[in-house]
Amino acid sequence: VGEAGVDAGAPGRLVGNRHPWARYQRRGPPPGQCGPGGGRLPSAAVTWLLTGGAGYIGSHIALAFRDAGTPVVVLDDLSTGYREYVPEGVPFVEGSVADPAAGAHAMDEHGVAGVVHLAGLKYAGVSVEQPLAFYRQNVTGMQVLLEAVAERVPDAIVSESSRPGSRR
Repeated sequence: VGEAGVDAGAPGRLVGNRHPWARYQRRGPPPGQCGPGGGRLPSAAVTWLLTGGAGYIGSHIALAFRDAGTPVVVLDDLSTGYREYVPEGVPFVEGSVADPAAGAHAMDEHGVAGVVHLAGLKYAGVSVEQPLAFYRQNVTGMQVLLEAVAERVPDAIVSESSRPGSRR
């Protein structure tokens, strides 16, 4: 194991308890950060919601979660992703992050306590032609997702400006 816990034999792979999620995989999240009303999840492991998990990058992240034994559920509207990209054994919810019911359903149905958000439109040329569609998906979708997370896991949202020692 080299610098910062990176295994020299597997570039970029974190090992041991230096992995940022290691403490959650062993004991589960701290009390009050688990589910609606601060209740604990039935499992000791955090279930992650992966938005955009049917895309190229998202499907690789879903595969990494699955292979690590970390519970994950994919939420994707399949506008640019493919259902067959979602790894076998990973629950899939078809829906948009801009749809409050889809995000809420995925989080409630699967006891989600953490989110990796990759859903978004990214084509520069099309964004100029259809700016409102991109705004709806990327800005409004993020707002809807954050509201669903804040309702269910109030202490789960951390932004760069909320870390200790950050400048405002």
